[in-house]
Amino acid sequence: MLVVCLVTNFVNLKLYLKEDSDVFAIVEAGASTDHLEYYRHHGYVFYTLPRSRQIASSIIVKIKNNITANFKILHEMQDNTFGAVELNLWKGNTQTKLIFAYNPPGNPPLIHILESSLDKNIIIIGDFNSHSPKWGYRDINPQGRIMEDFLDSLPVTLVQGIGHTFFSFKGKKTHPDLTISHANNTPTTSLELLESCRGYGRGILYVKRCQRGHFQQPNMNSPPRWNLKKADWVKFSDLTDLLLTLDIMDEANADKSWDTIFETIRICALETIPRGKIKNYKPFWTMELADLKLRRDRACIQAELMGDSVDNIALQ
Repeated sequence: MLVVCLVTNFVNLKLYLKEDSDVFAIVEAGASTDHLEYYRHHGYVFYTLPRSRQIASSIIVKIKNNITANFKILHEMQDNTFGAVELNLWKGNTQTKLIFAYNPPGNPPLIHILESSLDKNIIIIGDFNSHSPKWGYRDINPQGRIMEDFLDSLPVTLVQGIGHTFFSFKGKKTHPDLTISHANNTPTTSLELLESCRGYGRGILYVKRCQRGHFQQPNMNSPPRWNLKKADWVKFSDLTDLLLTLDIMDEANADKSWDTIFETIRICALETIPRGKIKNYKPFWTMELADLKLRRDRACIQAELMGDSVDNIALQ
């Protein structure tokens, strides 16, 4: 199993670094890359994306000595632009490509950099400052629309954990940090979110990827799904109103009352909601549509970045 840890500073790293962490990274490392001699950890190798004029532009990556890895800088931050590094590593017989990225607020993420590195072993972790209701925001910004198109048009999946990745000292909770994996890795990739040791600020992301042999195959004899679209909700409402009365409650035994309520609702559901699986389902989405959407998204990004008439004509 490969364990990757994304932290925000060395204080969090010291408190939360687990013994089984194979790789950890710090995005927005800032001036820490100027004094790496103060941050050595026994048994780990350092890789860095040096900071530019943007103070929060640097990225630090550490990996265990016993893991074979190749480090590459995909894009350096210049004039408030996108920064990303790539780490190809092998643990056991499993290859994984990790990309750590940082995108400043108000800047369109350079998705074509991620697209060019995409393969079936990829996991992308980073702070994209993109807003979308799909990952917990109430609004959507231009960066969020770009990331939504990236997720919808390519065989990648947003890996979500329980919790939030940013905690404001005023109590606001958001998700600026995203974890994205290739669809091939989704069944074997999980995300755990932890709060910062200070109680606010960016949280800690633990990403785990298991070998396929360690995952239990899905049960093909699982119960059929509930077809909620064809349910008779009027009848369901009438039945629950009729059966869920105070007479079934046991004031002396709350657990017994709960079991009775649960069983009553289940009986009403069985009576009014059909069950079954859709057979011979054919999705409308095809490889041709995926290719056309990818070309359109690239033209849209190029037009937004450059603003030339040629790019606008190509987008149309």
